[in-house]
Amino acid sequence: MKKILIIAGDFIPYSPSLGGVIRILTLSEFLIRNGFEVHIITSKSKFFGYFGYEESLKKISVHYIENRIQSYIFKSTADKKKYLDDKGYGKAKKGRLIKRLTTGIKYRMKNIVLEFCVPDINIFMKDKFVKKAVELIKNEDIANLLISSPPHSMQVVGTKLKKYFGNKINYIADYRDSWNTIRLFSKNNFISKTLSRHYEKKALCASDFFTFISDPMLPKVEKLYSIDIKYKSRLVMNGFIEEINGNSKKQNNNKIIIGYFGAISDSKNSMRDISKMLDLLEKKPGLSDKLEFHFYGDVTISNHDPGKIPMVKVSGSLDHKDALKEMLAMDYLLLVHSDRQSSDEVITGKFFEYVAARKPVLCLGPEDMEARRLVTRYNLGINIDIFNEDDMFDKLRSLQDIDPGKFYGDIDINIFKRDVQYEKFLGLLR
Repeated sequence: MKKILIIAGDFIPYSPSLGGVIRILTLSEFLIRNGFEVHIITSKSKFFGYFGYEESLKKISVHYIENRIQSYIFKSTADKKKYLDDKGYGKAKKGRLIKRLTTGIKYRMKNIVLEFCVPDINIFMKDKFVKKAVELIKNEDIANLLISSPPHSMQVVGTKLKKYFGNKINYIADYRDSWNTIRLFSKNNFISKTLSRHYEKKALCASDFFTFISDPMLPKVEKLYSIDIKYKSRLVMNGFIEEINGNSKKQNNNKIIIGYFGAISDSKNSMRDISKMLDLLEKKPGLSDKLEFHFYGDVTISNHDPGKIPMVKVSGSLDHKDALKEMLAMDYLLLVHSDRQSSDEVITGKFFEYVAARKPVLCLGPEDMEARRLVTRYNLGINIDIFNEDDMFDKLRSLQDIDPGKFYGDIDINIFKRDVQYEKFLGLLR
């Protein structure tokens, strides 16, 4: 039987969101269906849950490594969210001033420390991952190694394993997000930036294949490092598992219902900052007569008064399968991205789920956002410039005059199916 070792920084049930692990989970299931024995090495940290996929784990050989550093980071992130809640509205006025100040200082210090952890905090787990991987590759006679990042420190593990085993292993470096070519993961100080770029170039050159989820990723790294790796590179997008069918009763027949699923915030530091749209809704309360927004997931609204935006309904996280069903109750499904510097390659996983539901997409982001190009190319919905208030207002107001049935047309959405995309991996594996 063919075998593959996948290394990922986090995985269920120790991941705070399904979005960060769904590619590895579904790829593992796909490879098993195609005759592979799949091993995964990942971190054991703070328990978050299975998101409805507990049974899927029974088919995969998962090897967890205790990662107390990551547990601390997750706890620190939760403390930061609580701190932001305490600063704003709603839960807001609770808590003592000293505690809020202490928490604020702690997460600012954490950000300073992280700036000098190259490429990220999981670099301190490097040796443990290498040791476990060497043991597994030898004992199980594994020929294929796939490392998916972020965290990008896992690609440093890949470089070391390739140096150790040479041609005995087939190393695939898989990018779900770029490394040094986007602001989110690149370092600001010269020393950290130089070292991080050194690590990335070594990983790209050491890999037998480079796979990535959106078109702009390849030319950006080739330009940054003056290298030519097209010959060993493959675009393998994310996608949906299966088309979402079924009947779900619309929640309000008198309004246009817009759904959002996943993490979202009204913080200026967030890549999914919804504050510009919330500002518009506060200024134009008349829109509430026509529109209703439903946010599901990790929602942090700390800088806006919920009483002034009654058209926004906030709910908690849902199991993945329940979330897919809930999408069917929406008229439109919302994508949000607010960072100009990384938008050119952004196609979030939820984009494909929205397509699977055949619901028109409202793509709220910068003009060069990769998802916007797909929306336009395949007539999947409406693009809205997140930095243009007039465009936002005009597009939202016009929804009442648009027939949602005008979208999709005769497109075969199976081109966005995960299995169709993952078939590209089969040609790369031994």
